[in-house]
Amino acid sequence: MQSPCPYFKECGGCDFLNYSDEQELKWKEKDVNKNLNRLAGLSIEVQEVIDSPEKIKYRNNMQFQVKDGEIGLFAKNSKEIIPIKNCIMQKDSANEVLRIMWKYKKLKDLKRIGIRTNYKDEVLLILVSKKGKLEIKDILPELIDLGVKSIYINYNKEDRTHYSREFEKIYGEYTIEEKLLDIKYKISPESFFQINRLATEKLYQKAIEFLDPKAEDKIYDLYCGVGSISLSVAKSVAQVIGIEIVDKAVDDARINAENNDINARFVKGSAEEAIEKLWEEEKK
Repeated sequence: MQSPCPYFKECGGCDFLNYSDEQELKWKEKDVNKNLNRLAGLSIEVQEVIDSPEKIKYRNNMQFQVKDGEIGLFAKNSKEIIPIKNCIMQKDSANEVLRIMWKYKKLKDLKRIGIRTNYKDEVLLILVSKKGKLEIKDILPELIDLGVKSIYINYNKEDRTHYSREFEKIYGEYTIEEKLLDIKYKISPESFFQINRLATEKLYQKAIEFLDPKAEDKIYDLYCGVGSISLSVAKSVAQVIGIEIVDKAVDDARINAENNDINARFVKGSAEEAIEKLWEEEKK
């Protein structure tokens, strides 16, 4: 099958664009079965592979590398950069932002560009700086006209992670809003959120079906992020407690619960330590 992406042969961003849907799902089913056996020692097999409603333009979060004044993604099995002008895996609004960023006069001062979008096609833009403060007057009017809601600078001296924890908002709102199963979420630049919204809704619905929650149940959601799973199941059970180590994500989760009028508790800390403390509290 011919890949619809002109960068596919060189770019390491995607692996299945030259597969048919049937081939891709069969490969994933086989791989999950193999790993369940090899890593978990379970002799069970996947009953059903849930397909994504969208095959392209579904990613709501992308990170592009910047090198020598060019924007791109890593090449296959390499740290070399493949220049990218348009990525078919992200939304049109994100590609419009990418187009504007290619014109940025101080592009060489960047290490990385993060583009987050939501169900409204609004954009939160993250500029990872190599040299501290950035001046973006030359592109700011175009970004605003496009509908960019938030712009952050991230100061990151390391290459081990996409971002450091040093974020500075330089324009717009502190968050953008995302929606899953009619629950709305405030998303900040460092918040974890599933990249495929429609596929995530199908996944959560299936997970809740298997969980079969009862009104008297108490559920712990480890590594809860901004609380998307916690809030999706909270109305079906007596109590949900989410645990997350990223402070800002927990703050967002609490705001999300309040904004949606959902009763859920969120705890800051590592899952391993927090769960033991919570269990000890229950024994008292």
